[in-house]
Amino acid sequence: MSRYARELDPRPFLLALAGSANAGSAASLIGNPQNILIGEIGRLGFFDYFLTAAVPAIAALFIVFVVIATIWRQSLRAADGQASADPPVEVHPWLTAKSFLATAALILLVVFFDGQRELAAVLILGRRITTPVLLRQVDWSLLALIASLFTVTAAFTSLPAAPGLIDWLQD
Repeated sequence: MSRYARELDPRPFLLALAGSANAGSAASLIGNPQNILIGEIGRLGFFDYFLTAAVPAIAALFIVFVVIATIWRQSLRAADGQASADPPVEVHPWLTAKSFLATAALILLVVFFDGQRELAAVLILGRRITTPVLLRQVDWSLLALIASLFTVTAAFTSLPAAPGLIDWLQD
C-alpha cells in the first residue's frame, strides 16, 4: 500500500530525504563542491576530513530528524488500523553479504591502504550482471553534473586569485 493509499503526506518524507542527503554529505570530502575546496585548500585527505566533519554532520542529521519529527508529527502517523500492505522486499542474502563486505573492505582500503583498484577488480570479476544491463542503469545526466562540478572546482582552485580570496575569507 502506498503512502497515498495510507493517506500519509509525502512532503515530510521528501524533506527528510533532501535534508538528510544534504546534511550527511558534509561528512564526505566529495559530498559537495564546497567540501572539495575545503579539502584542497586545507590539504586534507578523506580520513582527516571525515574526522573533522563527522560530528557536525551527525549533529545536522539529528537536527533534520528533530525538525521533521516535530513539525510533521501528525502527518507521519498512519490512520488507526491501517497496516501496510506493501509486498515484502525480496532479499538476496549472498548479494547483501557481498555488498556489506565490499563496503567495509573499501572503507578500510581507502582509510589505511592503497588497494582500491584491486577491490574494484574483485567486485567486477564476481558480478553476475552483464555490462550492458549495468550501463542501462547508469544515470548519465547525474554523472555529467558531477563531472562538471569537479571541473568547476578544479578551475576555481587553479585561478591566480583563489589563494587571495581564500585568505580573505579566513580573516
